[in-house]
Amino acid sequence: MDDFFKLDEQELKRLVDEELPGNDISFFAVLGWAQFDQEGRRQQVESLLEPVVLELLDPDSIRRSGIKANFPLMAARILRSIEDYRGLSLQERISYWSCRWSPPPPKWPQMQVVCSAGYFEKLLSCRCPPANRWQKLTAKPEKLLSKSLGSRYEGSRPNCA
Repeated sequence: MDDFFKLDEQELKRLVDEELPGNDISFFAVLGWAQFDQEGRRQQVESLLEPVVLELLDPDSIRRSGIKANFPLMAARILRSIEDYRGLSLQERISYWSCRWSPPPPKWPQMQVVCSAGYFEKLLSCRCPPANRWQKLTAKPEKLLSKSLGSRYEGSRPNCA
């Protein structure tokens, strides 16, 4: 563990960019590294968090993390960003991400979930790395088969100009 806290900025950046999975793990790794030497590392935190999709973090985890005590301005900015994002409608969220990144950032969640929309297809599946193949999670409950023929959502890429 001591080796982790002794990493320099470039070594931690490579770890966050290439090896650490997910936003939560990357966020808390950077935070822990920075708290080990707050005065010496305070300036590097923002750049190290660039690949992290902050809007997808759990606000309660951030509040419990101690970031507010050590980095109050950054904590307020991150929590405001999460709350603003969570206040968006579905269409506004789609527009938000469509305009924000192309291609998606490396820390973008890699799991896809699909629920069948038809009467005859009754399954819920997911696809996620490293297998990158569809896996059945569960079947659609029988009582929903008689009450629903399904639904779908169609969206178009918004004008990001």
